[in-house]
Amino acid sequence: MKNFLVLIAFVFMFSAYNAAAQDTFYADEAYDAAVNAVSNTLNTPELMLCMAMDMTDAEGMPVPIEFDWETGKASLWIYYFVDKDNPEVTSGAWAMSIPLIGIQSMEADVSDWIEDLKVFFSVASPLQKSQLNSQKMAQVLTSDTEFNTELEMYKDNANMFITIFHNESFPGLQMGRTYWGVLFDPDLTDRACAMDIQSEDVICTNMTSIGDNTITENTILIANNPADEELVVKFNAGSSCNLSVYDALGNIVMSKNISGNSQTLDVSKLTAGAYFMQINDGKSIHTAKFIKR
Repeated sequence: MKNFLVLIAFVFMFSAYNAAAQDTFYADEAYDAAVNAVSNTLNTPELMLCMAMDMTDAEGMPVPIEFDWETGKASLWIYYFVDKDNPEVTSGAWAMSIPLIGIQSMEADVSDWIEDLKVFFSVASPLQKSQLNSQKMAQVLTSDTEFNTELEMYKDNANMFITIFHNESFPGLQMGRTYWGVLFDPDLTDRACAMDIQSEDVICTNMTSIGDNTITENTILIANNPADEELVVKFNAGSSCNLSVYDALGNIVMSKNISGNSQTLDVSKLTAGAYFMQINDGKSIHTAKFIKR
């Protein structure tokens, strides 16, 4: 982490003479350069997270990152990769545009910092370059009334965090789907908005409600996980609720209405792999993950 901050500080000192002229660029513009930057460490890099966020330099001084909501461009993007052949090996790269030089990317030691993000986002599925369309993200979000209200309220906050991730953690979002997410300022507010890159649906909510997966009254309990032929699900549904099962690509493979405290699902026809279950009770969405053997 320290090495990463030193690198950031060095680059900003290098470009300080012309900071006003610093260019912004789209998230996908520096992807190839970022892959090249980590190729010395990773044999087959796979992108897990891409983000734009304010940083601090080696002395702890704030380094604000410029993000243009009219274009979807940022002055710095951070990319986090794992090795496809050995997922335990990770590496990070930053990329920024320096006047007279253009987009530059360099490998950075972000291992400690990335571990927190891996837990926060439950990172498990890679992203594709074609998904890094920050221009489309900005267009969709800024055309949403609720997002614009949130942005106007928090736009001057110091710690806005913009990222794209494959959702395998937050119950308020569909499991197995890829989202652009905007955290307005985790230090001051838990407000956030997310955009499904496939459906372009936008949801704005509290991060505490998105991330709370320990609901005491209506927690999903799976009695036999991993499962072979049948899956026993315990949930205090009360009145009728909708239960949906998604595969790792976000496709619905099962959907039914349920009621009562226990359900037995026939999963014999599902192929082996990881699946995500959502139960919608009309007020909130509850989730669980299970493995089909």
